[in-house]
Amino acid sequence: MRPSGAWVVALVSLVSLGGAAACGRYGFDDRVQRAADAQPADAVAIDAVAIDAQPDAPPADLQISLTVDIGYVLSIGTDTQLLATLGGAVNGKGSADDITSCPVGLGPEAYTFTRANHPTATFVYVAAWDDELLERGFVGVIRPIGAPADGSQDILTGDAGWQVCATGDYPGPAGPLADDHIAAGLASCNAGAGPSKGWLTPAGPLTADANGHELVGPEQATGVPLGPVCSEPGGVPPTAKWIWYHPTLTDISGFQATQTNDDQGFLIFRYPI
Repeated sequence: MRPSGAWVVALVSLVSLGGAAACGRYGFDDRVQRAADAQPADAVAIDAVAIDAQPDAPPADLQISLTVDIGYVLSIGTDTQLLATLGGAVNGKGSADDITSCPVGLGPEAYTFTRANHPTATFVYVAAWDDELLERGFVGVIRPIGAPADGSQDILTGDAGWQVCATGDYPGPAGPLADDHIAAGLASCNAGAGPSKGWLTPAGPLTADANGHELVGPEQATGVPLGPVCSEPGGVPPTAKWIWYHPTLTDISGFQATQTNDDQGFLIFRYPI
């Protein structure tokens, strides 16, 4: 049966009224929009912060083990200033035992740098010279105290970050080198003066117009140019490489002394810490 006209009008009115109630001013997703409108006008997003984030650990104290043919002074400092001398040695007095042999202290020496004593230190310095006889070279390691025993955090001679400068101020085979002597050499290096005219790395000049070559030799365990060096705990790892400087030579022959100051020492090596 077909509905009467009055019934149809009533039904249409009811549907229209229900639709208006459902849509309201926001349309069909009325509840979502109302929730959004309920936010304060000045609400801002806050970046998430990990609640378990920890501050960076302070740099570790360091153990520095090394040996030089023939003499060295080990210091720490900034890029322009020496802050403290940690030790030194003049080796090879009639025998190579005090360059290469075990125990540590007879051949290579080991030193500890406590950062709290000099918190502004940014470099390890090794002022080194030869005796103009036979072989010459410097080999060693910088190791964070508490580092893994696998050597994964070791800084070895031969690594790319080692810098060298030749001062041309030879102290003689027996040295010594006083702190003010080394400080004058550092100032000369930083000024781009001296034979090398500044700093070099194994890759080449670090200072503009620096000349000469930082030599990187074989791993010390090979015994070339001298050694092997004691590698017991506190000694020098077998994979550390001999390093030196020469103004013209680029190969192993630069580790051979010539009874002259052809290497233009004393030399200053440094590594950023």
